[in-house]
Amino acid sequence: METFTFPSTSSSTPHLKLPRIVFGCGTKNYNPRSRDSSYPLVGVFGMGMDTLSFINQIETQSGGRFSYCFVHMDMHNPPPSYLRFGTNIKPPRSYKTINFHKFDGHSYMVNVVDLGVNMEHLNINKRIFYSRDTKNEGFLIDSGASVSYLSKGAYDVVASKLDENFAKYKGEFRKENQDGWLCYSRIKGPQGYQNVPGITYYFEGGAQLYVTPQDAYMRDTRQGSKVTFCLATLETKVGLNIIGAFHQVNYKFIFNIKDKTLQFGRDDCAKNN
Repeated sequence: METFTFPSTSSSTPHLKLPRIVFGCGTKNYNPRSRDSSYPLVGVFGMGMDTLSFINQIETQSGGRFSYCFVHMDMHNPPPSYLRFGTNIKPPRSYKTINFHKFDGHSYMVNVVDLGVNMEHLNINKRIFYSRDTKNEGFLIDSGASVSYLSKGAYDVVASKLDENFAKYKGEFRKENQDGWLCYSRIKGPQGYQNVPGITYYFEGGAQLYVTPQDAYMRDTRQGSKVTFCLATLETKVGLNIIGAFHQVNYKFIFNIKDKTLQFGRDDCAKNN
């Protein structure tokens, strides 16, 4: 059993102690995609819906609510990113609310009805999202997965639309073959993210999560002046559609495990202190 101490804005003292918490300890934690030690993975904070998850153990104090807001992995000198608990978490200025349901005993699953490229609906048949392995067509919201994952049918539709979008700018981009990643190198033309399309997740009920070009891709600048944009999405090998951490950047997410709702809205997560 462990005792956790948190800064508090609602208790009678500046810090709130939470005793008798069941918590594990890793002995070898690392980020396999990190090229150096600038973005270490120091462990997994279990925030799922199972009985022994941290948020369930502190439900009396937190009201079943927690929130996070991620800055981009490549941000220079990133500020602290805060994990918040409690009923007094402030939502972003503009936000949407969607429902989630429990999957596999602990994960958060939401209903995605379509995807978009460059703000254009792809009109994907919902059956394409269906997985024979999981007997489900939903998407996991998973902060523990760095990139997103799509079933083969949906992945192929997105790949085709990206090819079409980048091909509009003749001679400006070249498609790269990088072990299953959708990568496009800028070989001439404007700098930055101009003419690079964003990605949209459309949820049941009308809410949408728009991922800007800056947050939708991993940017590789190791080859001198050539910049390569790789979509932070892979074809799933385990049958699960997942919205990973990259595609949650600069959104504030507020989970409520009691009424099974998720609020989210764009925010400047670097200033979320």
